[in-house]
Amino acid sequence: MRYTEIIEDLRSAPFVRLFLPLALGVTFQVQLFQVKPSITPVCLALLFVLIATHKLNLSYSRRWCFGVVLYLFLFFTGIALVQNIKTESDYPVGRSIYVEAVVNDAPVKGDRFTKLNVLASAYSDSLNTWRKVEEKMIFYLRIDSSKVAPRMGDKILTRLTLSPLPAAKNPYEFDYGAYLKQRQIFSSAFINSDSYVIISSGNTPLWRVFPTAVSSYLLNYFSKQGLQGDELAVLQALTIGDKSLLNSDLKQLYMDTGAMHILAVSGMHVGIISMILGWLLVFMKKQKYGILLRGLLILVFIWLYAVVAGLSPSILRATIMFSIVTIGGMLNRHTNTYNSLTFSAFLICALDPYSLFDAGFQLSYAAVISIVFFYPYIYHCLNFRRWLPDALWSLVAVAIAANIGTLPVAVYLFHQLPVHFILTNVLSTLPTMAAMGGFLATLIFVHFPISQVGWFCANFTGYSIKALNGSIRFVEGLPYARIEALWLTSLQAWLLMLSIVMLALFIWTRKTKLVLLALTLFSACLCLRIATKYEQAHQKMLTVYSVKNASLITLVNGRAGFALCDSADLSNTFDFNVKNHMVSLGFAGLKSLERIALQDIGSEKFQHYNVYKNFINFAERTVKILHDEKLHNPHQPLPVDYLILTSQCKLKPEQVLAMYHPQLFIIDASVSAREVARFKRVLTTHGLPFHNVRENGAFIQNF
Repeated sequence: MRYTEIIEDLRSAPFVRLFLPLALGVTFQVQLFQVKPSITPVCLALLFVLIATHKLNLSYSRRWCFGVVLYLFLFFTGIALVQNIKTESDYPVGRSIYVEAVVNDAPVKGDRFTKLNVLASAYSDSLNTWRKVEEKMIFYLRIDSSKVAPRMGDKILTRLTLSPLPAAKNPYEFDYGAYLKQRQIFSSAFINSDSYVIISSGNTPLWRVFPTAVSSYLLNYFSKQGLQGDELAVLQALTIGDKSLLNSDLKQLYMDTGAMHILAVSGMHVGIISMILGWLLVFMKKQKYGILLRGLLILVFIWLYAVVAGLSPSILRATIMFSIVTIGGMLNRHTNTYNSLTFSAFLICALDPYSLFDAGFQLSYAAVISIVFFYPYIYHCLNFRRWLPDALWSLVAVAIAANIGTLPVAVYLFHQLPVHFILTNVLSTLPTMAAMGGFLATLIFVHFPISQVGWFCANFTGYSIKALNGSIRFVEGLPYARIEALWLTSLQAWLLMLSIVMLALFIWTRKTKLVLLALTLFSACLCLRIATKYEQAHQKMLTVYSVKNASLITLVNGRAGFALCDSADLSNTFDFNVKNHMVSLGFAGLKSLERIALQDIGSEKFQHYNVYKNFINFAERTVKILHDEKLHNPHQPLPVDYLILTSQCKLKPEQVLAMYHPQLFIIDASVSAREVARFKRVLTTHGLPFHNVRENGAFIQNF
């Protein structure tokens, strides 16, 4: 490609150039330096210079001045956007207060608690003086069948004690607290049924109530037509993005086969609806003003779907993108897809800068950009005269193109690679399109005068969902369905991503040096991966994990190891807490280790692990686990390197220290707060070092 052609392509996509400095500014503030002084005055000064530079009508040789000032303005604007987001609560934490709040979303019922997302409007230490402060919170209401729980839109008055959001306590664990803080939620509280009163109802605006009401009505209608269990759960996730009905096995099934994107409402779903409507309304192209009317109908329906789906960030960015493409078609103008994509990304980041670090945002844009770029090249590698093989090859090309772009992000985030992703996409595309079309038809005809029309649409949707689940289960049952325990560091992921970018630039420009650069970057990533494997083969590590009210201890030697846990928790995978750390060690979670109940570690059958009577000899260190320990009186305390206390030890601190003298005392997460306080006082008095896993996070010792 000639230089002039490349410049012309870049000029047709101005938002590609505008989005990059804004994204760099956001990344600079969030991930790197976190500038404290307000940068807003700098933005205002640059805006003044930008306007002045534009008015000066600079000569052609100095035209770059305007571009430099514009890029600096966008870069500092990205920093300012992050700075202007609230980072801490305005409500007092740790003391009892009265709070007035409105239930902002539909309550989510669990086994023991009902989760309420609320918008607090005021608080007070007494009922006389109130301070008005708006802030989002989460209340966990203890379920009581004798009292009616609040509903969406109810205003409640409650007395509670707010708690800060918990931080991640284990290495590489998903930090749910940080995730909520990015969504401007800084505190939570547990409330009883007798500690609140409903003071009014109907306080939620219509635009917030409408999506929930419509989606609930449709799902109830589908349920009455016989759609239950996994089918209803998948339909709810597929159409409105609500995964609350999905059980862990069903989520894992879709994740293992590389089909999780189907359940994450995004550009694919909006694209399918737009495509179906385009097919149904194609006859309007021949009518006068038909193109305009057709475009307006498509816009109305995709935005109606976006509202029903709750206007999530993924839906919003996809709807904006397809709206721009549709409007361009209505005006008979060609729209640059890259420009439309980056315009939607620019708008989303301007509204919510933290969206840039959302996994859905990254995967969605990586997939769409990769499809737009790589699909034509892959598709034209083979030519078929028959429509069926041509259609199948088109699906294969789309699957390959999408996975080229998402590979680094997906492996970095999920640490696994579906082997049969091409087959998954081929088999799931038609049922997904049918289900989306059936859902759209049901939305339109649910109140059609002829009731059989709505019944037919709902049942067609149900059978489509069953076919989708069946195809996913078929792929999952194939041998070698996935490669697990793929650990990439952020540096390795960036090197892999940059090598793909260099490959794309080579295809675009035909510059052979870019191939060498791509191979160099990929080789560097591969070398770092080999170094990681070498470290894993020679690792020796003792870990006491922080799992709420449970004991979990692992000992890893190279690529082998075992886990000690409560007998009641042998069936618990603890994936949420420890899987990422286990993957970083080269294991596909705790399932790769032999699980041993703590009450059984005195048995002879575990001597091959050097485990005997709660003593473990590991890496020339002695580890003693205080679990169901019996009192005895030695002549002097027995020296041990690590002494681990569990909740099943009923001895007093003084009795334990009379029996053992540890180099380090470890209190695991199963021990109650009261017992922790008792042991901490005694250990501090004796001057013994200790590590409290519940408060300080997981204990990790490398040997």
